[in-house]
Amino acid sequence: MRLAAAAIILFSSSTIGFAGNFTPIPKSRIVQSQACFNNCQTAFDLCIRLNAGSTIGRNCQSDLNFCQAACQLRTSG
Repeated sequence: MRLAAAAIILFSSSTIGFAGNFTPIPKSRIVQSQACFNNCQTAFDLCIRLNAGSTIGRNCQSDLNFCQAACQLRTSG
C-alpha cells in the first residue's frame, strides 16, 4: 500500500511540474512575428529592385538574414 501511495505522489508531482513549465504563445505574438517576417521580405524585395543594375550595392541577402534573425529574437523573448 505504501509503495502504491508513493508512486501516485511521485507521478502526480512530476505531471504538475511539467504542466507548470508549459507556456502557450499568445495569438497576438504569432501575428506580430509574422508581420515582422513580412516586413523583412518586403525590405528584401525593395533592396533587390533598387540594386538591380548596380554592381556595387547593399548585400540584400545578408540584410534579409539579419532581419529574420532579429524577428526570431523578438518572438522568443
